[in-house]
Amino acid sequence: MTEKMPILLRLQRLVLYSVVVLVVTAAVLLSIARVLVSDVETYRLDVEQLASAFLDHPVRIDNMDARFVGFTPTLVFENVRMLDAKGERELISFREARLSIALLASLKAEKLIPGDLVIEGVNFNVIRQEDGQIRIQGIDFEKFGTDESATDAGESEQLSEWLFRRSRLAVRDSTIVWNDFKRGMSRRFDNVNLQLANEEGDHFLKGEITLPPGFGRKLEIAVVMQGDVLKPAYWQGELYVNADGLKLDAWQDALGLQDVDVRTGLLDMKLWAGLDKGRLTRLSGDVSIYNLAMQAGFLAEPLGFDRAAGRFDYRASKQGWALDVDGLQFIEGEDVWPASRLHAGLVFGKGELPDRLKLAADYLPLDKIANLLLKTRLLEDADRQRLQQARPVGAIRDLVLRTTLEEELFANAYHVQARFEQLGIDGAGARPGFQGLTGSLWANQEGGQVQLASGSSALEFRKIFRAPLPLRRLTGNVWWQKQSTGWQIGSEELVADTPHIRTRNRFLLELPAAGEVAPYLDLQTTFHDGDGAHASVYVPAGIMNPDLVHWLDTAIKAGHVIEGGAIFNGRLADFPFRDNQGQFMVYFSGEEIRLDYAAGWPAATGVRGAATFTGMGVEVEVASGRLLNSRIGPTRVAIPSFAAGILKLDGTVNGSLHDTAQFLIHSPVAP
Repeated sequence: MTEKMPILLRLQRLVLYSVVVLVVTAAVLLSIARVLVSDVETYRLDVEQLASAFLDHPVRIDNMDARFVGFTPTLVFENVRMLDAKGERELISFREARLSIALLASLKAEKLIPGDLVIEGVNFNVIRQEDGQIRIQGIDFEKFGTDESATDAGESEQLSEWLFRRSRLAVRDSTIVWNDFKRGMSRRFDNVNLQLANEEGDHFLKGEITLPPGFGRKLEIAVVMQGDVLKPAYWQGELYVNADGLKLDAWQDALGLQDVDVRTGLLDMKLWAGLDKGRLTRLSGDVSIYNLAMQAGFLAEPLGFDRAAGRFDYRASKQGWALDVDGLQFIEGEDVWPASRLHAGLVFGKGELPDRLKLAADYLPLDKIANLLLKTRLLEDADRQRLQQARPVGAIRDLVLRTTLEEELFANAYHVQARFEQLGIDGAGARPGFQGLTGSLWANQEGGQVQLASGSSALEFRKIFRAPLPLRRLTGNVWWQKQSTGWQIGSEELVADTPHIRTRNRFLLELPAAGEVAPYLDLQTTFHDGDGAHASVYVPAGIMNPDLVHWLDTAIKAGHVIEGGAIFNGRLADFPFRDNQGQFMVYFSGEEIRLDYAAGWPAATGVRGAATFTGMGVEVEVASGRLLNSRIGPTRVAIPSFAAGILKLDGTVNGSLHDTAQFLIHSPVAP
């Protein structure tokens, strides 16, 4: 142990003395350099040759200094003008260049080895030509835009080669002018700070730009790239962009938006991109837009919102591409689109196989999407009118759509599945409407199914019922299937409970492909526990004889429906089946019914019995009841034909002679 300690102490002292000697030596050399350059005019040629050697290019300088930056000796060249390889034309100038001396490398090589280079006050002109190639030029702003300021491609290549050959280069407090001839735009950026590192074919660039007030707050860029930096077609590497408070109205031409007028809007954005041989293979980002107001050729009216935000990830390959959006949210006043996820993906087809598209979304608010579509010109006039009339509401959840992209979308193979909540559209004409539907759906080109699990809701069939049917519960399956002769729609059990009655339904509807053939309906309904006071709400007036509708509206005023049912079997065009082409019947039993069976006749009250309605007439079998103060025994009341308007009454009434007289007095046969 005692033998090791002297060795460690000697090693520590050796390192300490070496550092001290190194620093002292560097200080002495630096002092000599300061003395030698105190009179630049005397040693100008030597100084410029030294600067040219260190900067690896012919230069002219006005002054030179030497100083320590920390423990690193640094040469400072002022008002530097870099010349072309022949030393004739100026490539670029900068206010100051600071070149550090790599001490360890210098001691090892036994000569001065330059380290990092920092240049300040440089003006770059970065040009994107119409073919996409990039050129870099120096700028003299006093001559900028004149023929005298023009440089040829060879000089641009010399400057670019110098920039991307240096191992480390920092640019501070400088100006970059971006001229994009491919998009026809020009931008000037002051207060630019860049860091550039190059090692063989690898390049690293990090930049920070303080933007002018009219453009935003700050822009940060970082690039890790392999290949020729000046040829975008060969770019391969990673790109990061951080934009803080960009004013979109000042950047819309840079974004390449055609026929778009952004009036206001602030953009915060972070982007990560991957490039392979100039092709975008990955693009991810976190984007927020505030107070956007814009107009565009595809918009029918100005579009605006308070905030839109989301994260996205785009990836591309030879097999296809995929886009995922997460946390997508729109806010306009108090109207908020909850954060949601979207997915879109395309797999390229091979040979004669078509491309395959997949779309997915975990949440889609239909009213907001409809309002957005109505602000665009994407819809034909007829579709716009239908959407305005429908006024869709509710939400679609967990939507997945797969289809092939051919000449006509959905013409061939597709598959869609989704859940829906509180779905609703307004009916119009023959189109039914509904409100408050909840359930799930799946469908393809051959058929599909809807599973309903709705609570409070409503159905609207304007061609059949005179008012929306209120529902407390609507559950069951509705399916549809493609047949060789057309389509079939049906349900084995559909539970529809209203505030006034409970029903169970099954139906089969055939829609022939041939337009000259009328649809066929087979409907069977059972119901129970009904309130007769609201019977008129459920009368299918649109498909019934008007006289029967009038009789039902006026005859049944109150009562309890114990149970009943309905049957419709036949083609809709043949109803009311006067020639027995089909069958229509509604039957029910009830109690405590008030029956105004005919106009002008005293009403029967407390009736217990059953009734049967057809498309032609009605028949009522009364088991008991009261007529004025008389008791009604077994009685049959019938109207065989509403068209003829004949009432047939056959039964017994037990009462006093006075009651009989009152019945006649209050009837149409009264003298």
